Amino acid sequence: MRFQLDGCAAVTEAAGGSKTRRVFSCTPSGSAGSRTLQVFQSATATTSLSSKAVEHLTPVLDIGELNSRVNVVKADGTLWVWENDWTASTAANTVITRTQLGTNYTKLEVSEESVLGIRTDGTLWAWGSNNAGTFADGPRAGSPTPIEIGKDFIEVAAKGSHTSAGGRVVGLKRDGSLWAWGSRSSPVPNSWERQFTPHQFGSGFSALAGGSSGLSMALQANGSIWSWHENISDAPFVVKKIGDDYQALATAYGATYGLKKNGDLWAWGRNAPNRGEVGTEDVPVLAGQGYASLAAGAYYTMALKTDGTLWAHGSNSEGQFGDGTTGGAPTLTQVATGVRKVWAGDSCTIIEKRNGTLWGTSYCRLGVTSGIPAHGFRQLPQF
Repeated sequence: MRFQLDGCAAVTEAAGGSKTRRVFSCTPSGSAGSRTLQVFQSATATTSLSSKAVEHLTPVLDIGELNSRVNVVKADGTLWVWENDWTASTAANTVITRTQLGTNYTKLEVSEESVLGIRTDGTLWAWGSNNAGTFADGPRAGSPTPIEIGKDFIEVAAKGSHTSAGGRVVGLKRDGSLWAWGSRSSPVPNSWERQFTPHQFGSGFSALAGGSSGLSMALQANGSIWSWHENISDAPFVVKKIGDDYQALATAYGATYGLKKNGDLWAWGRNAPNRGEVGTEDVPVLAGQGYASLAAGAYYTMALKTDGTLWAHGSNSEGQFGDGTTGGAPTLTQVATGVRKVWAGDSCTIIEKRNGTLWGTSYCRLGVTSGIPAHGFRQLPQF
């Protein structure tokens, strides 16, 4: 038997469980009071409920994949890395190592070479390589464990995966200001130089576009979306309004998605679905209706509908769709049902189903087991 209490740091069971009733409670993170779940069974059951195993699923806040290593932030704020231990694994038995890297984290962002994490106090931390300058003013050599590189952040977006220029980072601070650093982020026009020291170029924003590739874009609280060019243009980091009434954004290589407040999904760009319906790639076209959230990797996008169906578009060369194939989708294609959350990695996907279980594709499957499609979703051990 499994249950899940969302947003809690720890779950405890009240004493005195009986044949028909058990009580679990927790304190929601950052809130006063408590949240309670009561588990019942029929009085005619032959086995007492108090003797049955009841497993609490720790909810996941955020997930990011880099080089087949899955970085996870749990609802209790702990940061973990899961990866295959190839030296101990055999064809019949995949050994997975779990390493805790820190506490009090809320969000993750993965670039082409490093991972960025935001803690509850707004501090920004980085680990991995630093060839592109994603560590800002941090150590040029990078770090295998998290080190602090900034303060007062609520979100970061790393763009530029699979480009010769490397990764660039845009950070959104608590005051709504935008900051840029890394490759292609110098404020000097037509410059290819890396910018290690973050520079501010915008204000009044509330969210950034997800996805490890594509355009850099930001959202204001009034629903307007804005974009800008990096330093290989004549006017770098000049924000330009391009639409209204949006609630979320995601960008992949050559395709931009905007989710409107009414659930309509719009897309534009040379690789966007339904592009043939208009004469220019800069004009948004309606890609679908009834959507609730978006997640984008380097070359693909996953869109989740309010009914729990998951839809995919773009490249599927690594089996990131989880539909058992490696064929891409020029239009949005349904690949799963019963989904509550979705995270898109650089080349693999993890979903949380409505029953609280986690499933992964491709490199996010943490090993291969028999009896599952070579390119399908595999249920993951509980994080």
